[in-house]
Amino acid sequence: VLTSEGDAAGAERYLNRALELDPTSPEPLMVLGDLSRDRGDHPRSSHLYRQAILLGKDDAEAHSALGQSLLDGGDRAGAERETAAALALSPGYPEALFTRARLSLAAGRRQEAASDLRAAVQSGGERFRSRALADPQLKDLLN
Repeated sequence: VLTSEGDAAGAERYLNRALELDPTSPEPLMVLGDLSRDRGDHPRSSHLYRQAILLGKDDAEAHSALGQSLLDGGDRAGAERETAAALALSPGYPEALFTRARLSLAAGRRQEAASDLRAAVQSGGERFRSRALADPQLKDLLN
């Protein structure tokens, strides 16, 4: 709720308090990772997502978030590894398909990128279409 109201600092205080009360809970780490990624702090967000995975959140959401953070932070190999892990756990996971489309495009595999992007938009809806349209390179793949 605090993040939707624009109070990222308040949300972080709340989530850090939740971690003090239950340091084994991966969910606050995931949200803290999202907040860090949104600020562009990819080393911190990657660390938080890794911690969540180590605490048992070994699912497509966590691996995909880590992959996206690694890609945004410039670690293409790490992003490929985590995106593959996400898709192994959930083959149609839209976030992972979107990240794999970005990875494929960066590697010059336009056809693969277009296929993954279409699948992400089809399964994930308008949010993924909007994200693609906001990216000049991905935008061309939607046509």
